[in-house]
Amino acid sequence: MSILRNWRTRLFSALAVLAVSGGTLVATASPAAAYEQHCNYNANFNACLTLTYKGYFWYDATVGLDVHMAQQYAQWLVACPHVVRATIWGDDGGSNRSRIRDLVLSPGWPGSGPDGYGLEMYTLNINSDELNEDGDDDRDEFYATIQYLDCMTGFWSPEYRTGEFVGDYRS
Repeated sequence: MSILRNWRTRLFSALAVLAVSGGTLVATASPAAAYEQHCNYNANFNACLTLTYKGYFWYDATVGLDVHMAQQYAQWLVACPHVVRATIWGDDGGSNRSRIRDLVLSPGWPGSGPDGYGLEMYTLNINSDELNEDGDDDRDEFYATIQYLDCMTGFWSPEYRTGEFVGDYRS
């Protein structure tokens, strides 16, 4: 009798685990990964755009920028008024990019350290229809650009571009 009871217990335990894990897989299914990041970098900078899927075709976006420079210069920039801009752009090639959304500076940023200057910006509640930058075409391309005002020179920094998202963002 104990063998039969152990067999039933194992069978019900296995079915319960399968039901729970199957439910989890269904609950997390989405048109894109829950978290996806695309970066662009060279010896001078690292710029990343991160999309976080919130469900039902809604996303949050974060842009991060690290610029390699002397720590003292980075500290001077952080001490200045924070004049920064970041925009998510739709792009099908050529010079016809379209503005999707502007981002705002995240609390606590910008910052400086031994490697240079860094900042983070964000925007909330982007609907996939905004990311579907070319209508019925199933290939959407978008990226972000970031700039800061260099108060030491009075000029805008170069436009730093993140990596590009390519996918189908139709809802």
